[in-house]
Amino acid sequence: PDKNTVCIIIGDVTGHGVSSALVMAMAKAIVYQSVREGRDLANLFADLNRAIYAYFSRPPVRKMITLFAATMDLATGKGLFVNAGHNFPIMLGADGSCTDLASVNLPVGAMKNIRRLDTCEFSLNPGATIVFYTDGLIEVTDPAKEQYGYSRLKDMLATRAALEPEKLAGDLMAAYDAWLAGGEPDDDVTLIILQRQAVV
Repeated sequence: PDKNTVCIIIGDVTGHGVSSALVMAMAKAIVYQSVREGRDLANLFADLNRAIYAYFSRPPVRKMITLFAATMDLATGKGLFVNAGHNFPIMLGADGSCTDLASVNLPVGAMKNIRRLDTCEFSLNPGATIVFYTDGLIEVTDPAKEQYGYSRLKDMLATRAALEPEKLAGDLMAAYDAWLAGGEPDDDVTLIILQRQAVV
């Protein structure tokens, strides 16, 4: 993207350990090159799918990636997104409303040829925030093995629309830690928060 466009990409590789880390490293290199070449989001996903399927489609190294990518014009707040099996990011309005950036597709690497994914539009209004996250944030379990869940996340966000990204991230991770209650997490967590400044 040019200097007036921001690109946000978040993903999660199936499994854990060195093999998953290698898949993510390769994916990051492909994404970086595709973005530098100015390829659109649908073609970026197709490039990545070909590589992941070619190298990681058969046991014992069967791997897939859930991936969400968005581009946004910094001046207007208008953007596009594509989703391949990833958790829906939540757009938090200045009034506390929560809207999913929803689009359902299979993860990258699930099939040899990924069908052309729908590119969806969104608009981030002044004062609004988008929370991108991996499933470790909502699938964390308490000592009774109950998951934190999407509903609790959304309810929490609805009461924090006025917070700056750093404070919002801190509150989300504090809630995560409190729910985990000293236990050992089953998955890692990635959190990205994009906020458009309110008009003064």
